[in-house]
Amino acid sequence: MFRINLFRITPNRINLYGTTLAMLSVLLFVSSASGQVAISASIQGMFDDNVFLESGVRRPVPELPAEAIEQGLTEEDLGLITGEPADGLEDEDFITTVSLNASSSLDRYFGDVLKGGWELGAGFIIFSDFSDNNRVTIDSSIQFGLSDNVIPEPFFMNFSSGISSQTVDLSVASNSAARSTQVWNTNLRTGIQNYQIASNTNLGAGYDFSYSNFLGEFLLEGDRGNGFDQNGSDFYSHRFFIDADNQVTKSYNTGISATVNATFFSDVGNNDLELDKDEDDLDRLVYEVSWVNTYIVSNKLSFSGSVGANITSLSEDQEPTTTITLNEQGQEVENIFQRDDTQSGIIYELGMAYNYAPGSSFNLRAVQNRTPDIDGDLLTTRSYRADLTKSVSDRLSLNLGANYFTFSAGDTLSNGIDRLEADASINYAITQDTTLTLGYFFSDQESDDANLDSDLLFQTQDFRSNRFFIGISSGLIGQNS
Repeated sequence: MFRINLFRITPNRINLYGTTLAMLSVLLFVSSASGQVAISASIQGMFDDNVFLESGVRRPVPELPAEAIEQGLTEEDLGLITGEPADGLEDEDFITTVSLNASSSLDRYFGDVLKGGWELGAGFIIFSDFSDNNRVTIDSSIQFGLSDNVIPEPFFMNFSSGISSQTVDLSVASNSAARSTQVWNTNLRTGIQNYQIASNTNLGAGYDFSYSNFLGEFLLEGDRGNGFDQNGSDFYSHRFFIDADNQVTKSYNTGISATVNATFFSDVGNNDLELDKDEDDLDRLVYEVSWVNTYIVSNKLSFSGSVGANITSLSEDQEPTTTITLNEQGQEVENIFQRDDTQSGIIYELGMAYNYAPGSSFNLRAVQNRTPDIDGDLLTTRSYRADLTKSVSDRLSLNLGANYFTFSAGDTLSNGIDRLEADASINYAITQDTTLTLGYFFSDQESDDANLDSDLLFQTQDFRSNRFFIGISSGLIGQNS
């Protein structure tokens, strides 16, 4: 895990720079061998009335322990958050985002051996007032698979690796600029797919290796004072999967999917209340099985759904942990939490897609899952999402969306933290290659801090935010000589 100052290189940053430069070198080499390159650029301005997603109520000043007073330590020395921009009060700012992206296929020169493509993207997020949060974003990847000439069907082998800029904290509103971090993901997947074992019945099976490295925030400046530093976890996993599906009719498909996933942590972040985590305590085996169905009513309407179970078994016996929190008077309160060695839960996914007119669609989706949070702990999550896309004319389109999201540590959502998100945007095609976008994001999160245990993130609090934005993007396709 790293916190990056792009204008000061230290030994701890050499590995990250080496990794980034190596990836850029590979992508630039590949781009020279690719025939057609798609290039796009965008700029967006956004007004955010609650940049750091705070509750609007100033946090109490904590009482300093006597030994800290004797040593002359201040609240800031102890790392206690009492000052702007993390004082609990809402802060507004105007944020400018600029990005440039290029992508291409590998097929022209490597089509006999590899199939896939590459993407190279970079940008800046610039804050008008809170300039110490200015950062670089990198969204670059390469994906390829062995062609049928090298490995015949039904066998396959695919590889992907890339750095992405994203919001990985479940307790943070989607696309929050102040919490944008970089994650490097690598994946290797191999096995068989679409292997016919009976009439209208296909089998798939294989092995999936993945590695996730939390790189942190690529800040343009150094220390930003009392601001919140986002941390994360590094882990790798070995996943074995098998699935079978049967085409019952032309409209109905059903199948079974099962996986076993072994996850191992090499580094763990400190965003939550449990500051002394041992990586070995988070290593786990995950068993998952689901019944999957798809029903196509017509070329306009379709339904999909799956239901199953998820069982997680931690590798190490879990000992009780003690954490210290602050009550409303700023006094320390001791909390004892016992994590279960084995947890289980129901998972499901239900969806409907209705393409009611050319360029217009309405989608509904409900999902319950059990997902690791940014600190490696397992959370039960549930979301209900609705999206409407309306093509008004050849140049004008409208997008509306709403999402109700809740999550909690453990097997149930009885003490879950709830968040409602809504978004709306209008897209106008100025030319065939250039689009103007106007939009709005709304987020409202409710949490009971008194119920927070050591599995939940320290910064999880009630907040409400409004974001208004305007942006323009343009793209072109160029041909290499």
